Amino acid sequence: EDGYEALGDNARIQRRRAFERMAASLSEVELVWVEVAAGCCFAGRTLADLDLRARTGANAVVLRRGGETRLFLDATTEIHEGDKLGLVGADEDIERARNLLTHAGASAEATM
Repeated sequence: EDGYEALGDNARIQRRRAFERMAASLSEVELVWVEVAAGCCFAGRTLADLDLRARTGANAVVLRRGGETRLFLDATTEIHEGDKLGLVGADEDIERARNLLTHAGASAEATM
């Protein structure tokens, strides 16, 4: 085993520990999963393009795609049809985000 393989395993362990710490600290926060609809105007675009917090007040804190869960999202994270975004925020903010992500057809500019 060379150094890079060991580093990869160590990085996975560190990510899992970070996730466990984050999950423990979020025990009081309700995470709501919203699936990005087929035909959503933001599919294939980044979180920066979506600007969810400014549009709705909700925050995307985790993404599930296939069997993978991504915890550390940034502005360059692309979202795709079928992705599930873990959102936090007030009920009305989550509902606005759900409406934005689950309706197909509207242009991104129309949602601004």
